[in-house]
Amino acid sequence: MLSLKYPTKSKSEYPDFLKLTEMVRDPVDLLEVASKLGVSPSTIRKIIEGRPISKYIEVKVHSALRSDIQLSTEPGKPSAVDKMIEINRLYRESGTLKAVGEKIGLSRERVRQLLTKGSQIGLFEYRPGKQSAIPKEKILSDYKKFLKLNVVAKENNISLPYLHRLRMTYKIKGKELAAVRAASWRQKCIESYNAIAQEVGHYPTTTELQRMRKGRYLQTKIRKLWGSFSAFRRAYKVPNPGQSSAWSGSAQDSIPSNQKMA
Repeated sequence: MLSLKYPTKSKSEYPDFLKLTEMVRDPVDLLEVASKLGVSPSTIRKIIEGRPISKYIEVKVHSALRSDIQLSTEPGKPSAVDKMIEINRLYRESGTLKAVGEKIGLSRERVRQLLTKGSQIGLFEYRPGKQSAIPKEKILSDYKKFLKLNVVAKENNISLPYLHRLRMTYKIKGKELAAVRAASWRQKCIESYNAIAQEVGHYPTTTELQRMRKGRYLQTKIRKLWGSFSAFRRAYKVPNPGQSSAWSGSAQDSIPSNQKMA
């Protein structure tokens, strides 16, 4: 908690310093005000606490307050708070202090200091080296749901590079993810086919599907995943054209037990 006590001399000589009592209410405000006035946070703290500062700094801060410079930052120059928020965003994306530092021209240690400072004043949460070890089953389950690794990382509150390291640890290879994607798309195709069958009241032929916009897209996906529409019919025992095509309720009801999808 910041002390807002001023010495008598500061009040009489620079009454505009009293504006700081309204402007600085917490550590975030302290950083914002210091950044906008072009001085360090410790200087603002000294003024608030009534400690001595140089005459040059007194005049500089006084002039800034009189002209309301603090109300707008220099064009193209982010405030200290904005900078820390951006560094945190980059860290969440890249996952390493080194990568962030290389991108913005700071040392690894300086990036760590800014992340720590931002966390201390409540801008965000930075917990170095404490990312959760997400179970392999959870990673695969979430990937089946979202089909995007960056979304899986965000859902589990970890960085994408850390997720890649977990993949290496669990030996989750590209082929396994591809199989999960294919299974998910097959499930969606089955659901779409059942929806169309329910709509028309029977198992639709390829000709009927071709007449529908959603049917044309479905045919394309089915041929890509099963190789042909005939292979799809055989796998799920869908009657061929000319046979009884009354819709029985769900094509998935006929999927062999070892092929059913969760």
